[in-house]
Amino acid sequence: TNYDNYAMQYQMYGQSIEGQEENILDGLVEFELLKQEAEKGGYYDLTPEREEEFNATYDEQIKSIRDNYFRPTAETELGEGATEEAIEAKVDELFAADIEAQGFTMDELRQDYLDNAVVNWMYEDIANAVELSDEDVQSWYDTESAAQQEAISADPTLYDQYEMYNPPVLYVPAGFKDVKHILIAFDDTAKESISTTKTEQDAVVSQMAELMRDEKANATKIDELRKENEGLVAKLDELKADAKAKAEEVLLKVQAGEDFDTLMKEYSDDTGSNSDEDYLQNGMRVGPENTLYVPEFTAGAMELNQGEVSGLVETEYGYHIIKNIKDVQEGIVPLADVKEAAEEKALQLKQSEAWTKQLEDWKASADIEKFLDMLTDNSANYATDENAG
Repeated sequence: TNYDNYAMQYQMYGQSIEGQEENILDGLVEFELLKQEAEKGGYYDLTPEREEEFNATYDEQIKSIRDNYFRPTAETELGEGATEEAIEAKVDELFAADIEAQGFTMDELRQDYLDNAVVNWMYEDIANAVELSDEDVQSWYDTESAAQQEAISADPTLYDQYEMYNPPVLYVPAGFKDVKHILIAFDDTAKESISTTKTEQDAVVSQMAELMRDEKANATKIDELRKENEGLVAKLDELKADAKAKAEEVLLKVQAGEDFDTLMKEYSDDTGSNSDEDYLQNGMRVGPENTLYVPEFTAGAMELNQGEVSGLVETEYGYHIIKNIKDVQEGIVPLADVKEAAEEKALQLKQSEAWTKQLEDWKASADIEKFLDMLTDNSANYATDENAG
């Protein structure tokens, strides 16, 4: 049963189903109600076009499961030299065994996919019927900007989290700058050697610091380590020499007044900075408590006033030449600056609210009776298959 499947999922992740029975039952009841409403709405009466669409999607998902979860096992068991026909037959066997272990048949699996598909189609129809007004957008913006201001003011590092995972960012704390940079990167071979040598140097410096607690007694060893450190510094300088020479050449061009954007497109090894149109226009936003960039880069950017260009800023990636193109004003971002993203977010919210209201209306008009004490977990009766995806 579906309840057993929930129980098996909990077991797969090492969790107990105890205490979750009512939540699971509510989910099962809700899904059953949605299927009934879909049936009433004729969503199971597939048009030829929709049936073709569903079959193609279903076949693709099944193929993905077979290829990702069962084919590697089949190839390993059969060994090198196995024919494609033999591999496919083995995949069929493994897949069938896994479906049986979960208490399904292939027909039931397909029906489960279809049930989820029709519920999704029903959601799409409700969502697509939603109309968005300027007032909706303004309401979302007012609520979200106030929430972001409160959160980011309390913890400025959250700015990066909003930018990366939940844009648009609607509040900018003090000290942020929009910058562009030209990166002259260490090549891959040099980068690996630099990393290894730097690790060795750090160990030597750490050992020296420990011995300096009694410098007189450890003078000989300290002198040996100092010479070793000098050798490692020289090695690092040599490994970095080609990139540094090129970076110095580009820096001279910048200082001579050549156009920064033109030089960035021509010389920068950061593919984003020399090709992405949004970056070329707006740069990247860096703040004093930034977590998206390495500390050396952030520190170099923070030193610059608007319009200023740095010297060479060394990081693990190479040498950067940074230009502060704008000091960003602290405060709430104007709606006009994020209008398109705000409209998208406001629409998503209104669609979700419309779906929730429709679902609650269906529940209110349905005759639902739940028997929690009748639930039984039979998942232990099913064999556990190591190939289960």
